[in-house]
Amino acid sequence: MDGWLRQSTAVTLKIGPFVDSTDGNTAETALTISQADVRLSKNGADIAQKTEATSCTHDELGMYDCPVDATDTGTLGRLDLVVAETGALVVRHTFMVVPANVWDSLFGADALQVDVAQWLGTAAATPTVAGVPEVDLTHVAGATTNVAALATNVDAILTDTGTTLDGRIPAALVGGRIDANLGAISGSTNGVAALQRSADSIVRCTVGAASTTTNIVTSACSPSGAVADQFKGRIVIFDANTTTAALRGQATDITASTNAATPELTVTALTTAPASGDTFVIV
Repeated sequence: MDGWLRQSTAVTLKIGPFVDSTDGNTAETALTISQADVRLSKNGADIAQKTEATSCTHDELGMYDCPVDATDTGTLGRLDLVVAETGALVVRHTFMVVPANVWDSLFGADALQVDVAQWLGTAAATPTVAGVPEVDLTHVAGATTNVAALATNVDAILTDTGTTLDGRIPAALVGGRIDANLGAISGSTNGVAALQRSADSIVRCTVGAASTTTNIVTSACSPSGAVADQFKGRIVIFDANTTTAALRGQATDITASTNAATPELTVTALTTAPASGDTFVIV
């Protein structure tokens, strides 16, 4: 067999080389091989003139290019090519015509098309999407027990992450932050209780108008004042981010306070008079 041909494809067959009949050595390039000189036989049937009307042409090596029409390669199986030039030269070449998809899979033009009817002797399931096989998972990490619970577990995870957590997280946020209650400090719950009591005793205040270096007028206090000299003896500490830069972190003691919800505080002289809006704590 001289080669394979793709079904229903026009091709040009190489035949020869032929040598000069005189010296038996020189390449014969003077042959005239017309359409009528080339005959084809399919699968041993009677020979017939090739359909392609073009004659054969030679090259410098004595090989001849012989065009064959797609009709002549349309039948699968053996294709015999017989050449007789001027009734004297007789050459026979045999080719095998193969299906187009087989040819493409072998020579890279396309992938081999396969229809799968069974998997290990069991009929394959009809795919719900054309061309996509359906596969039933039987093992996960070598275990069959995981498979049985896989769908249930995935559904539960999706419920937790998509519904349960979404429902809980916003309720736990305060201003976009997690609201947490401290239960112990270094394993001690007493420390937490003491910290809470000391934090609750801190008074937060805002400065009002007309304050001086020795008299702080407040516009807000929490907890509020309720009796004269309620805050006497305690310490004023201005916030680190208070408006008046010279007062940031500065502290002084309270020598007297008025009886008011927003009391006036008499203090040991500050370096700078507070401005309205300054903030401080009383500890």
